[in-house]
This record gives sequence, structure tokens and C-alpha cells, in this order.
Amino acid sequence: MSTSRRTFLGASASAAVSLIAAPAAAARTLGDVLDAGAFATTAAPRPAVIASANGIRGVAVAYEQIRGGKDPLDAIIAGVNIQELDPEDDSVGLGGL
Repeated sequence: MSTSRRTFLGASASAAVSLIAAPAAAARTLGDVLDAGAFATTAAPRPAVIASANGIRGVAVAYEQIRGGKDPLDAIIAGVNIQELDPEDDSVGLGGL
């Protein structure tokens, strides 16, 4: 099934109008759910680190540093530096094309 640009834009505009039309009702509903504690949990949230396939080494480093209590920004920078400083990686950094 093929969708034309015109159909896509029309559907997107309709969706945007419907979201704008009733924000107060949606906010009350979400507020009721949050007040009821539906999302309450006793477990601590686990960190998440995401990268493309060539960044898997950096993900491992950043994840372990965050789990070890290091500041998340410093951990992510350490993970990114692995790829940035790798001359064999031709996507970014020293070896970047």
C-alpha cells in the first residue's frame, strides 16, 4: 500500500488538530492516573545508554560508569570518546571520513 505525500500530510494535520482540541481532558486523565499511583514502583530505575552499532564499546563503558555512581554526563562523554579517538572507526573522530 502506497501513501502519497498529500495523504500523509492530511492525516498528520488531522492528528495535530485532535491533539490540540482536547488537551485539558487528556491532562486530567493523566493526572488522575498519576495520582492513583499506577506508575509507582519501589525499584530504582535502571540506566539506559543507546548508540549505533559502532558505539557498543562506548555503551558498555558508559553503562558501567553510571551504575558505579559516576555523573551520567561524564560517563556518556567517556563512552563517546572511545569512538571519537579510534582511528579505525571511519564514521566519526580521528578516522572519520
